[in-house]
Amino acid sequence: MLEFKTRLIDCFKQDWSSALANHDFYYTFSLFKREVVCAQYLSLVRNIAVRRLFTRLRFGMSPLRGHYVEFRQDRMNMTDCPFCVNTRETEVHFLLACPEYRDLRDDFIPPKYTRQPSLFKLVMLMSSSSETLLRNLANFVYKALAKRGHVHG
Repeated sequence: MLEFKTRLIDCFKQDWSSALANHDFYYTFSLFKREVVCAQYLSLVRNIAVRRLFTRLRFGMSPLRGHYVEFRQDRMNMTDCPFCVNTRETEVHFLLACPEYRDLRDDFIPPKYTRQPSLFKLVMLMSSSSETLLRNLANFVYKALAKRGHVHG
């Protein structure tokens, strides 16, 4: 019975990894979510609204334009940052580079991540095991999205 249970778990993990790897939509998420375990931030971020927005960003389902158009039929050219000309609004741009959020970024994200922003630094940030950093990152996402009018109530 133990061998059967182990085999089922192994098959599930392989299917999960394969599904992430084979779907472009989950590309960024798959870079920092390597294991099938409960993400640490889920127990650290107590505010439900903050946790919900941070979770949506991690899954690629946030109000970011690059995420939003994934769910629309008429994709047109709606992926640009609303504040930066000819700049695609990716997670890297939103979290680490967009000048519109510089003041919030200075309060919540250490400069080592924002100097020369890159996908590598985004993965390091999102994969962090630092409780303070994870809380700050979730709060940054919440406050930045509130600043652009995507937080209600």
